[in-house]
Amino acid sequence: MDANVLAQAFTPFFTTKPKGMGTGLGLSSAYGIVRQNNGQIRAESTPGEGSTFAVFLPLCEGVAKGAEEAKQRFREEPGVDLAILDVLMPGQSGPELGLELRARHSDLPILFVSGFVADELKLEGLGPTDFLQKPFTASGLTQKIREILDR
Repeated sequence: MDANVLAQAFTPFFTTKPKGMGTGLGLSSAYGIVRQNNGQIRAESTPGEGSTFAVFLPLCEGVAKGAEEAKQRFREEPGVDLAILDVLMPGQSGPELGLELRARHSDLPILFVSGFVADELKLEGLGPTDFLQKPFTASGLTQKIREILDR
């Protein structure tokens, strides 16, 4: 990319592709997701040689926990109203954990979250479940939880 193109690379609907071959939303979407997560994205480009995009995200303060901790908390804390499970978790998959939790509490609402598209996931045998695709906002998560708990 030359300097003029690079200066507009993250602008919504900007594209160098022919009409009908691109929307110009890819890099602007990436920019929005990175900024929403308090990060930065930088681009460098040399015409004829290629481009480099660097994404900088803040460190996570907590350590992501696995299925064993979830099961322990479920045993220790009575009256759980909703289980929110990532489809991919350390130690055991979210759907496997969901099956275990449903075996003990058949009416427990379960919300699965994943970067995968819901249609690609194997969630059979779990009964009614809800799904929220990553990335999502805090307000999107809150809205989904409210929707589930209001049923």
